Amino acid sequence: MRVLEVLAECGGSTSLKEIASRVDLVKSSVYRILYSLKELGYVEQMDTTGVYNLTWKMHTLLRKGATQMTLLDLAMPHMVKLRDEVGETVWLAEWRKGAGVVVGGVDVPHRLRFSIDIGSTVGLHSTALGKAIAAHLPPETLNDALGTGKLMRITPRTITTRDELRVELDRVRQRGFAINKGESVEGLIAVASAIFDSKGRILASVTVGSPIFRCSAAKQRTIIAATKRTAAAITNDLANVQFESAEGSWAGTAVAG
Repeated sequence: MRVLEVLAECGGSTSLKEIASRVDLVKSSVYRILYSLKELGYVEQMDTTGVYNLTWKMHTLLRKGATQMTLLDLAMPHMVKLRDEVGETVWLAEWRKGAGVVVGGVDVPHRLRFSIDIGSTVGLHSTALGKAIAAHLPPETLNDALGTGKLMRITPRTITTRDELRVELDRVRQRGFAINKGESVEGLIAVASAIFDSKGRILASVTVGSPIFRCSAAKQRTIIAATKRTAAAITNDLANVQFESAEGSWAGTAVAG
């Protein structure tokens, strides 16, 4: 596997000597590995120069794996790590057909915890998951998703005007995270960060939710930092497997950090 990694890292023709040096093996051992890979059709050797390349069979294999992988499959290890780090429930919402849809979560054993039904839609103006996505949608796409009516008031803290929402989404983009303090559920605090596909388009968001009484100011800071790191790590993995959104061709705006 390290030989394949070296061939991929070099991005082009690589000599036996160079490969052996990088994997820290003698040339005879590397030659046997390359011979097997050649026989299987994953590596080719240029007759004129003797250097080695990955074949299209290898690239096709990688693309097939990426195509079959779901966002939740890729994100789940990161979500589990986030849950274990902060000790609170983690959820993932994906942008699908004009709505943010909850596609999975990782629970905690606390008797009182944040809960969402899989398949439910998230309020783009009232939830952290929704605001993290909405902040990176093109204006016309966001307007279509919000509709023409008044934004629904769910609690006294819910944003109900488009001007307020515009200011809030600007803040989300600047900070790299969205926060919901009792805007959708009384007594709940949630933090979410955006996830982008390999083309930089908004794809999803990941959130941590907690009862407010269990979330001190120090814990909030920990959750914010951990959620941003998790979203960035998932985005990086999506880039590595060339995972693309199926939601058109708009250009998302990635948030550093």
